[in-house]
Amino acid sequence: MKWVPVLQLVGATVIAWALSVLSERLGRALKLVDSPEGPLKIHAHVTPRFGGFAVIVSLWLLYLAGSVTGLATLTVAQLAVASLLFALGVWDDFRPRSAALRLVLQVMIFAIAWNLGVRVPVTGVTWLDAGAACVLFVVVINAVNFYDGMDGLLALTATCALGVWAAVAAEAGWAWFPAAAAAAVLLGFLPRNWHPARIFLGDGGSFVVGFLFYLVFTARPDAGSTVWVGLWVCAVPVCDAVAATIDRLSRGRNVLEGDRDHVYDILARLGLSASRVALLLGLVAAVTARGTQLVAGTSVVQCATLTVLLYTTLILAILALRRRFRLGSDRRTPGQPA
Repeated sequence: MKWVPVLQLVGATVIAWALSVLSERLGRALKLVDSPEGPLKIHAHVTPRFGGFAVIVSLWLLYLAGSVTGLATLTVAQLAVASLLFALGVWDDFRPRSAALRLVLQVMIFAIAWNLGVRVPVTGVTWLDAGAACVLFVVVINAVNFYDGMDGLLALTATCALGVWAAVAAEAGWAWFPAAAAAAVLLGFLPRNWHPARIFLGDGGSFVVGFLFYLVFTARPDAGSTVWVGLWVCAVPVCDAVAATIDRLSRGRNVLEGDRDHVYDILARLGLSASRVALLLGLVAAVTARGTQLVAGTSVVQCATLTVLLYTTLILAILALRRRFRLGSDRRTPGQPA
């Protein structure tokens, strides 16, 4: 029986790989593809962006397998919310919607999640918890979406962060298998998303991955530190998004206007290949996720202090890179994959 979790995780990886092949073909058939045209596009070929299909179907199949083996993965409520986010993202991929409409629909999906019991314990006061959780939900999902801009980057970062978090949770005796299962699925998707990518996650996939990060906040390993633990696991994409927002505001730019000055773009301009950029940022994500072991056993004040220190350091570092090696939104980085 001790091999059942391993076999289930290996099976999840294989199934996700097979479904990524199917997703690529479905994306082309549905004409759900990403054209290389435009100043913010840095890939060279028309590429399907239906990878979220492989992720969400794999997660559902894992749930069905878990009902047989007794290993709990995501709950039906969590999978239902993930499916709604996938549908929203695919709808946006077919024809881009306004940021305001996407935000309203994300808040509505959050309300559904809250009523289904997918909740983040923060203060113990229901209405305060709902407000704080809604902000986390929207910020994390959109930050992860903004971070999905280079071959293999988001899939590897999420695999590293969620996989290491699962290891920390297992050591501490917390529920670890759901995060491990999510990491296994993303690992299976990664080969066809690796440079040169044959399929992208698309908004449908990145919204689901963002929700997988958000679920760390609901794990409640410790009632006093659960929010801080979640912030460590998703630190890399969130800090990149926060730094981009601060930079754009400081220059009087629309915070929702895209650019090629994300940390991964800058690292590519400094000479790193797309694969090395993904590996480097995946390593950083693994280190910050491992840091949850440090904060989970401390007081709330210590958790907050360490988390603020981490975020301040990462955000200031990214801001310094953006200001020193700025490219701008009206130019294209030659020779780099998406």
